[in-house]
Amino acid sequence: MAGGGCRDSHREGVRDVQAARSDAVGEGGAGGERERGALSPGGGALALDGVSRAYRGGAVIALHPTDLAVERGRFVAVMGPSGSGKSTLLQCAAGLDRPTSGRVRVEGVELGSLKEAALTRLRRERIGFVFQAHNLVPSLSVAENVALPLMLGGADEATTRRAAVALASVGLGDRADDRPTELSGGQQQRVAIARALVTDPAVVFADEPTGALDPSTAHDVLALLRQAVDHDGHTVVMVTHDPAAAAWCDEAVFLAEGRVVATLHRPDAERVHAVMRRLGRGAVAA
Repeated sequence: MAGGGCRDSHREGVRDVQAARSDAVGEGGAGGERERGALSPGGGALALDGVSRAYRGGAVIALHPTDLAVERGRFVAVMGPSGSGKSTLLQCAAGLDRPTSGRVRVEGVELGSLKEAALTRLRRERIGFVFQAHNLVPSLSVAENVALPLMLGGADEATTRRAAVALASVGLGDRADDRPTELSGGQQQRVAIARALVTDPAVVFADEPTGALDPSTAHDVLALLRQAVDHDGHTVVMVTHDPAAAAWCDEAVFLAEGRVVATLHRPDAERVHAVMRRLGRGAVAA
């Protein structure tokens, strides 16, 4: 898919899902579409300062010291060959794994300074997750799955309303009482996105969110993530291997052998594919 075509389809996809959003929050609830931006040092949503991760007493280095800053309201792709450190970077950035060295800050809060209970609470309240596997609870309704992060925090009766708004924003307001098994794979991923957004997180981490979806369904999922950035001000960091998916992002960051080796501003699928091809040959992109 060419870059320009992807941007056009993005706008069409956003328009498709905005109608459901307006039903829940009203026409004035979403801001105007922002110009696609870039990473910027000192960004307020997420910052990695010299973050590294080693295993086996330092014998295996999965991630060399890495600096990364992501401003609020940006959509960033993390790419690279298998074993390049993408998942390690995401796990450290999301507080799922503690780095060997360096600092991770989410909204200025250093994750390494938090005890495990406080870190768990921050992940629940300020970080959203979307994985290739939907990780929905089959015994709960769709609405209950979306509300789960709020219920874990002891939320009050407003939980139901917030879950309803989140479901409407992904076009599934009429499926609240269904079970996940009654939905298609794409619909289940949309429920997972609603669950990730229901707490109004500082950062949403998406790990191959379209990896198991057909191209049409992947388009719809990426449109929802793009809308969450452009119209709701969320920040999304997405690990992907797909150049077409990366073309929806403001920035693509490329890793190889545990190091950031290239970045693209306003990436399109053709340029992303070219960088990935060079990395596959062992060449470090400029």
